[in-house]
Amino acid sequence: MRDRFLMVTDSNYHFLTARKHPKLLLVHSSFEKSILTLKHKDMEPLRINLDEVIELQKPKYGDVWGTKVPIHDCGWAASDWFSRLLGSTENPMKLVLYASKKSRKLAQSHLQNIYNFGSEDTGVFSDDTTYNLINEASVNDLKQKVPNSDISIRNFRPNFVLTGAKPFEEDNWRFIKIGSVVFEIIMPCFRCVLTTINPETGVHDTNSEPLETLRSYRLHEDPQIRKSIGNSPRMGVQMALRSPPGGTVNLNDPIYIA
Repeated sequence: MRDRFLMVTDSNYHFLTARKHPKLLLVHSSFEKSILTLKHKDMEPLRINLDEVIELQKPKYGDVWGTKVPIHDCGWAASDWFSRLLGSTENPMKLVLYASKKSRKLAQSHLQNIYNFGSEDTGVFSDDTTYNLINEASVNDLKQKVPNSDISIRNFRPNFVLTGAKPFEEDNWRFIKIGSVVFEIIMPCFRCVLTTINPETGVHDTNSEPLETLRSYRLHEDPQIRKSIGNSPRMGVQMALRSPPGGTVNLNDPIYIA
C-alpha cells in the first residue's frame, strides 16, 4: 500500500481530481489485508480485492499531467460505483491501481530545472513528490487572516503535521528528520483551487478562501519560479526520502531540522 496509489479516471484512463469532482473528497477508504473498502454517505459500500486485480488484469497505461503511467483497471463494479457517484453513467469512470514498483516519471517542466528532483522522488499518482509536510503554526497564521473561517489542516491534505515551529519557518529548511527517518525538502508546495473546497462537505468556498488570502502574502518572490507556477501561493513543503526505505515514523516523534 502506497500513498496515492489509487486513482479515478475517465473512460480513456485520463486522471480526474476533486478540483472538478469534489464528491471524491467524501469517499473514505479502509483496508483489511488486500481488501479495499470504499464508502460514501450516498452509496452502498464497495469492496475490491486488489490482489485479484493485480493477478487478473493486464497492465495498461493511464495519463497523469500528460505523462503515461502503468495501471491496473479495478474492474466493472468499481467503474459502475464511481460512475453513479459522479453522475457520469454515459461516460463511465474507472478506478485504477498503480502497476509498478518504480516511481512515475514527471512531465518535463521548468520547475524540475530549478529544484533537485531525483528519479525516485515523484511517488505514484501524486503531483510532485511522495511526501508533504504542513507546519501547524503556518496554518494557524493563515486562519487568523481569514475571518469566520473553518479552514483546517485537512484543506491541505498533508502526510505529516509538524508542531512547535514558528509560522513559515519551513521556508528556510533543507532536511527534516522524523524519528530516525531523513527527508530532503525538494520544493515548496504550490497550492491550487482544491484548497477552497471544504473537505468535510465537498462545497466550494464562495470567496475562494483560503487561496485568495494566501496569494496576498505567500506568492514566491523568485521571477523564474513565478514563470512556472504563476499566482499559486506556497503552503507546506514537498519532501523526498533520503534514508534507506523501510524506516518507521510514529505519532509524536521528535522532529529535527537542518
